[in-house]
Amino acid sequence: MMDYHKAAKQLLQDHDYRVYGKITESGCSFFYPGRCVEPHSDGFRRDYQLGPERLLIQSWNGEELRDSFDVPCPNYARKSCIICDTIFCCGYLQYSPTLITYFVGDVEIEEGTFLRTIDGGEETPDMLEKELALKMLIGQAHSTGFSTANLATADQYGILEGYDVACKFLQGDIT
Repeated sequence: MMDYHKAAKQLLQDHDYRVYGKITESGCSFFYPGRCVEPHSDGFRRDYQLGPERLLIQSWNGEELRDSFDVPCPNYARKSCIICDTIFCCGYLQYSPTLITYFVGDVEIEEGTFLRTIDGGEETPDMLEKELALKMLIGQAHSTGFSTANLATADQYGILEGYDVACKFLQGDIT
C-alpha cells in the first residue's frame, strides 16, 4: 500500500517547496518557501536561539533581517513555543505542519529527535515533566479552543507562564 504522507513529502521536496527545520549551534532554524498564489509570500527563515529563560527569534528574507524578538520564556516552554510559532507560520502559508522535514546537518531525522536535540539535552526531570504537561495542554487548546479551564489546569501543573507564552505564539500574538 502506498504511503501518501511520504509521497506528498517527496513531491514537495522534488519541487523545492517545503518547510524544514535544521539544528543550529544555539538552537534551530526553520525555512519557509515563497508562495506565488494567495496569500503571497516571499520565502523566509526564522532562527530560534535559546537562552536562559528566553527565546530570541529572528526572521530573515534572504540576507535581510526582517524582525527580531527577544521573548521571555521559561526553559521548559522553549521547544513548545518554537513548534507553536512554526505551526502559526505554516498556517499562514496554508502548509500542513505534518509535512515539515527535520535535519541535523544533512541527515533527515524524526521530529522527536529534532526536539530532543535543540537544546543539547539540558533537561532535568522536572523540566521534562513540565514540558510534557505543556505539550498536552497546548494540543488540547489547539483542538478544542483556549478556555479558562485550560488556564486552571496550567496553574495546577505550575506551567501557567509557559502556557501563556506558547498560546501567544500559536495565535500569532508574539510576532
